[in-house]
Amino acid sequence: MKTSVALSMLLLLAAAPPVAAEPVATALTLDDCLRLAVDHQPLLTAVEAGVSAATEAVGEARAPYWPQVDFSAGYHRWQRRAFLPSGLTLPGLSIPKIIGPLDDWTGGLSSRVTLFDFGERRAGLEAARAQLGSAQADAAATRGDVRLSVQSAFYALAAAQELLEVAERNLEANRARLTAEVDWVEGDAFEILRDWSISEAFDAIVLDPPAFAKTKRAVEGALRGYKELNLRALRMLRPGGLLVTCSCSHHVSWADLEGSVASAAADAGRRVRLLERRGAAPDHPVVLNLPETEYLKCLVLEVE
Repeated sequence: MKTSVALSMLLLLAAAPPVAAEPVATALTLDDCLRLAVDHQPLLTAVEAGVSAATEAVGEARAPYWPQVDFSAGYHRWQRRAFLPSGLTLPGLSIPKIIGPLDDWTGGLSSRVTLFDFGERRAGLEAARAQLGSAQADAAATRGDVRLSVQSAFYALAAAQELLEVAERNLEANRARLTAEVDWVEGDAFEILRDWSISEAFDAIVLDPPAFAKTKRAVEGALRGYKELNLRALRMLRPGGLLVTCSCSHHVSWADLEGSVASAAADAGRRVRLLERRGAAPDHPVVLNLPETEYLKCLVLEVE
């Protein structure tokens, strides 16, 4: 087992979940990926259902403006027995024992129109329209998020095809300065860490994933990803080892990143000591009135 190995992970992830598809003979284009995401992304299905429900609610809110018409109809058939006092007779007529059966038909038509309701109908309609607008905006934002995630993953994967070749060239250029053994591993970092956390141990691990949260809506999922990565890495570190964990997501704050690592440390049962907080180099300054420029975050941790 290696005594000192720096493990650096480059993660290429998409927000949209993987879609089971039939094997194809040719590579998927960006349009193919976008079409698959639109057809199979559960979030898009959910927001479209929300738009449909809000549209129906607007129709229901318009209903009170129309006259209310009620129609009723009925049929009744009855018969009665005749009981006359003893000795009472009707001149020239026989006394029937049963009267009937008699048919009785009823029917009716009523209409009601509300002339004034102190703005109740208008308020209800405006509220329904506002909910529809919110649902449509939410659907548009979700479609944009899915499209951005798919595009980012597509171009990242395209660029990653050359990463191993570039890394090998850099290794050859610096071979004389290195004493440690270097192995290149290509694959899904989550799966690799999950497998290695069972059998491998390291003195130092560097986690430098791509931006997990390109929008505010993606922060919750991004924090789950950061926690999962750090949890697996913490289980692979020997006592006294170093964990260097990074984030380049502007929407993930320092508190968010540190909270994810702390939660991972609690689940792993490891005590983690913060050695340094690092950010961008001086040639990449932070503009105070442009918060988006402070997106590079790095924690150097000692794991006991």
